[in-house]
Amino acid sequence: MKSGKDIDRVVITSVGVVSPNGIGFNAFSHSLREGQSGLGEIDLFDAGNMTSRIVGQIRDDDIECSGIASEVYRVFPGLKSQSDRKLLLGAMAFLEAVRDLEDRYLRESAIVLGTSLESFCISKLFELSPGNFDIDTYAGNLMDGQERTLLQAPLDFLGREITRKFHLSGPNLVNCSACTASTQAIGHSFQMIRSGRCRRVIAGGTDSMLNPLGLGGFSVLGALSTRNDLGAKAICPFDLWREGTVLGEGAAIIVMESLETATERGAPILAEILGYASTFDAYKLSEPDPQGRGISMAMRRAIAMSGSDVNNVDYISAHGTGTLLNDKMETAAIKGLFGERAYEIPVSSIKSMIGHLIGASGAVEVAAILCMMRDDFIAPTVNLEHPDPECDLDYVANVMRPARLNMCLKNSMGFGGQNAALVLGRFEQ
Repeated sequence: MKSGKDIDRVVITSVGVVSPNGIGFNAFSHSLREGQSGLGEIDLFDAGNMTSRIVGQIRDDDIECSGIASEVYRVFPGLKSQSDRKLLLGAMAFLEAVRDLEDRYLRESAIVLGTSLESFCISKLFELSPGNFDIDTYAGNLMDGQERTLLQAPLDFLGREITRKFHLSGPNLVNCSACTASTQAIGHSFQMIRSGRCRRVIAGGTDSMLNPLGLGGFSVLGALSTRNDLGAKAICPFDLWREGTVLGEGAAIIVMESLETATERGAPILAEILGYASTFDAYKLSEPDPQGRGISMAMRRAIAMSGSDVNNVDYISAHGTGTLLNDKMETAAIKGLFGERAYEIPVSSIKSMIGHLIGASGAVEVAAILCMMRDDFIAPTVNLEHPDPECDLDYVANVMRPARLNMCLKNSMGFGGQNAALVLGRFEQ
């Protein structure tokens, strides 16, 4: 363990991303700049009886056209028999992230991934729910003791496949803390490298809740927008007329390592991770603390760890789900921490373009920050047309903004009271 001046600086040297509005880092960055939405009606199964049908789905044609899926099945033939979409998406992001990483460096890496829930075999559950689909019947069949035959793959399946194929020697960890899962995975990796426990970590997250259980479950919680008639505008974070989020799917994997190892191998450096903190509200299972005390504490601690202060934050990547409670609470938490300066800091939510990726959301939003830092812009919050007096910050409405970002704050919050914040900075020697 290291302390004080011996603590390692932690940098990001590569990234891979698969999102509803772009497969690959460059395509993703282009879509963010253009405010391009990846939202539409789900076609993975017949969702005609569901109240929420607008999602951030990665279309099979786009996956096929990318050519990455065939590479995934060549490298990981065991994934061919798996129908769990998050495994394919995560493997696609992984291969992009490590494409230029030599095997000898990959072998000495750890892997830490975030996701949400196990996936269950939809076809078998439909067989148990003949006729019109009914969420209550579906949930009952899921809980009737047949989980051994219904479970598609354990949560650590992808990490194990990667470790076996490339003989990784570091720890292999999976975090499943709902919507903060991949932010915490990156944060934990940061702590492991910073303390000297690991030299390099493959970190991030992958998720897909685009199945009857995911859509049905979040609908029961009242978290999803039911404005299917609005199409891609069904989600509108920070807007007065917002009524809920939409689910999405995707993955992002980043290569994190100590500055020393990155310098030794001459790796390009995309950004530096400066600070991280995680807190817990224990307020309500499906509602955030309306005062935002948990996320406020996480932001404060992450900024303090960075060695900087609130005056140097020049962009906030909001959790920004588009729900009535979250957006109001997150706005209040930002104003409570930053005071009057909160009105000077651009804040945006890319969930307005890709939906809520649940366990992968934090990692994909970190990848978005890397796009913005590399290409000098701030991604907009699209669909923001009706200002809410209680959400009165600068949300970069609808159109991207040119900007050179030096210090960015990423917020994540999850059901049950999970909170996480990361501080990323432009690398300076």
